[in-house]
Amino acid sequence: MSEPVVYDFAQVKYGDGADPEVFTVICDMTQVNVNEGAETQTRYRGDCQYPGRPPKRRSRVSGTFWDITGTGLPDNAQNAAVRALIGRRKNYEIPVYRDDGTDAGELLGTYSGEAIMTARNLSTDRGGGGGQEITLEGQDTLTYTPA
Repeated sequence: MSEPVVYDFAQVKYGDGADPEVFTVICDMTQVNVNEGAETQTRYRGDCQYPGRPPKRRSRVSGTFWDITGTGLPDNAQNAAVRALIGRRKNYEIPVYRDDGTDAGELLGTYSGEAIMTARNLSTDRGGGGGQEITLEGQDTLTYTPA
């Protein structure tokens, strides 16, 4: 039986804009979501031969998009750096890994593209919880490079 190779974890990294670009990990993102989709324009068209029938939907793709969301624990040492990303266009990398028993994991591939951090939500909980959530709105094309 063949089993799929699945992603066990991912990181979110932002670039510094230098040449060559250096990427910094946003520490402790325990859940990362890569969302890709298509925007559509929908029209309903009737059948001229049968005007009493309900019209049928026709959709046309008007554009594609991608977004990244990440949730995890906030790192106070990175607080200023992560806050400075809000509203700024940066290059991001999202390497995806498989657990293989090593400290680093097995790199399976990397998503990359330019994005704007549109939100950073910080939560605290005196009982010991809390976390942060970030949202990246992708620009242009999201690429995937297998390892």
